[in-house]
Amino acid sequence: MSNYYDEIKENIKGKVGEHYHNYCIVLLEEDGEIHIDYPSLVIGKALLAEGLKTLIKLDQQQTIVFFGEELEEDEEQDE
Repeated sequence: MSNYYDEIKENIKGKVGEHYHNYCIVLLEEDGEIHIDYPSLVIGKALLAEGLKTLIKLDQQQTIVFFGEELEEDEEQDE
C-alpha cells in the first residue's frame, strides 16, 4: 500500500475509532487492490458478512451497477 493510502486509512481509522469500537475499513486502490482493516478478526468477519448480506438484499430489490460493469456494457453497445 502506498504512503498516500496509508495516510488515508490512518485518518479514517482515527476518526471512526473515536466513535465506534467495532468497525471495518475497506479501501479500494485505483489498480483494484483491496485493503481491509478492523480491530479484531472476529469483528472484521462479522461486519463484512453483514455488509455482504445487505448488498445481496439490495441487489434483489434493485440492480446495483458497479462502475467497471457500466463501462463494459457501454463498450459492448458501441460495437
